[in-house]
Amino acid sequence: MNLTDIARMSEREAIEFLVVEGVLQNPHCRDHSHAKMRLIKKQKDRYRWECAPCIYSKRGGGMHAVRDANWLQDSRLPIKSVLLLVYLWSTGLSSVQQLSKEMGDVAATTVIDWCRYLRDVCGWATSERLKESRIGGPGTICELDETVMSRRKYHRGRIVKARWLFGGICRETKEMFAVLVPDRRAETLMSSITAHIAPGTTIITDGFASYKGLADHPDYNWQWVNHKENFVKPGHPQVHTQTVERMWRPLKDAVRSRHGTDEGQVESYVAEGIWRQLHGNDDAFKAILADIAFFWPPGTDIDSVPFYAEE
Repeated sequence: MNLTDIARMSEREAIEFLVVEGVLQNPHCRDHSHAKMRLIKKQKDRYRWECAPCIYSKRGGGMHAVRDANWLQDSRLPIKSVLLLVYLWSTGLSSVQQLSKEMGDVAATTVIDWCRYLRDVCGWATSERLKESRIGGPGTICELDETVMSRRKYHRGRIVKARWLFGGICRETKEMFAVLVPDRRAETLMSSITAHIAPGTTIITDGFASYKGLADHPDYNWQWVNHKENFVKPGHPQVHTQTVERMWRPLKDAVRSRHGTDEGQVESYVAEGIWRQLHGNDDAFKAILADIAFFWPPGTDIDSVPFYAEE
């Protein structure tokens, strides 16, 4: 699937494509559970599902809106336009100005809303994956580091509260985690380490004092490098944190590229950056469609979607 394929799609073809990808459902009629409903055009580029036996018998019912109980619920943007926006976003084109230009007649406020919906999906999918397993384990090395996401630079401009991002990456598997933390105190970082790093892992950090509790931790083998003197520990070329430091660059770029990003949105931009790194070698378009279906399984009422139920 590419941009030309989507541009040539009709509204019906876009709907049928999203049914195949699991984002939309082809519902069954409640009165005729054996029969799938047909996609019927009612107005210009507006469709609904209909059950032929119900319609022909004039029993009433037998109709289902295409956007009911799925990720498109309550939306008004043509489904083909939604699909095009998702594809463009998946290619890395996540600037509102660029997307608005490519989308033509779609308002910038609409683009902003849909980008936020996509970041919601990224945040949910990423957090669910992080819950499933911890990175590292016996025979592996994980580098850990913390970095500030925002603060006043050169003592000029408005005061911005520092937002710390803490994370790590496994050298062998390239698995990673990254979470926003309120501070860099030892108890904060140690809690995150035990939540995300499997026992038996060799952990490498810089010499920041909050990591010193790892020295006596029974589950980890800790090594560290003093960045005030060296980037690589003398005589120990494997002891460095250069891999995790490279990991930060695209995550921080994801936030910095949105000048004036609201503080409340920082976490969602970080989630997008993590999602893109996790899917670096994948077909990002297919991956985000799969995660949309995972985030909001078609046929699920909004009150049953965990992301919204938790709010």
